[in-house]
Amino acid sequence: MELSNHQRVSCPGNLLKMDAQIWWDVIKQTRDLNNMTWEEFFHAFSKKYYSPTVLATKVDKFVTLVQGNLSVTYYALKFDRFVKFAPEMMPTDALRVQRFVRGLKPMISSDVMMTSAEVVNYAEVLDRALKIEYLEERIRKDNAARRENYWNKGFNEGNKRKANEG
Repeated sequence: MELSNHQRVSCPGNLLKMDAQIWWDVIKQTRDLNNMTWEEFFHAFSKKYYSPTVLATKVDKFVTLVQGNLSVTYYALKFDRFVKFAPEMMPTDALRVQRFVRGLKPMISSDVMMTSAEVVNYAEVLDRALKIEYLEERIRKDNAARRENYWNKGFNEGNKRKANEG
């Protein structure tokens, strides 16, 4: 199916949201969309949303991105958003995997590396990191419950002794 220039421009333009939708409304008021080519639309959009300064900022955010207090899911989401701005830094899946793992929390990162002796792809590493995060959270909860049970039991037995002595 062949699309006219007008269709090539208006279809994606109508899918824009929030600030981009406002930008699109201004473009529709100031340009003749019937004569606008896809290349003109793409150039105008890129100029607005992907200036050299914006791109440099995105690359910096990617380079310094670490999981920190983020969940693995949210870290992966941010990683995926920023990696597209640094394609020359991540030309292979292996480099992408290496950079992703390096940004994980140390415990999760070491567990992922120990379970990933063979070369794996990004999707497999992400899945392993999610499983490890889940297991670590279960362990934390189990340990917290044991500590609470231990302290509650000790506190109650101490009160019983005092009551028996008194």
